[in-house]
Amino acid sequence: MGLCSVGSRARVMRRQYTTAVLILAVSALVGCGSRYDLGLVAGTVRLDGEPLADATIVFVPQSGRRSVAVTDGNGRYSLAYTVKQRGAQPGEHRVSITTGIAPSSAEADLPASEGRPEVLPPRYHDNTELRAEVKRGRNTIDFDLTRSPR
Repeated sequence: MGLCSVGSRARVMRRQYTTAVLILAVSALVGCGSRYDLGLVAGTVRLDGEPLADATIVFVPQSGRRSVAVTDGNGRYSLAYTVKQRGAQPGEHRVSITTGIAPSSAEADLPASEGRPEVLPPRYHDNTELRAEVKRGRNTIDFDLTRSPR
């Protein structure tokens, strides 16, 4: 792997991390109270049978704060409710999974990013049809996605 691809990879990862932190920070403004009764949520995301790395997953409850995660190289994720607390509110959630990252210009101490095109169909993000039920305690929620239309 050349130095250019390592630098590009670092910028993409930094952008994903920044996006996830911003989503959590904005979501914190919606929540109330300091004590949460959450379900721990982890799982694996696969695309056409292969682990999907670097995907951003957002669980949105019917009301309240959303939870966010980014998949690792093996497609595994673990939801964060706040920067310091793992999990998601119990109940029905709309789930959005995306791989695309918009390009950005240089700002402050971050270099410009080329971005990354979306590889998933809109039925998994913009027009998501994904739903998940979170229960108190530990939850394993896997997603087996396909590129092909239904």
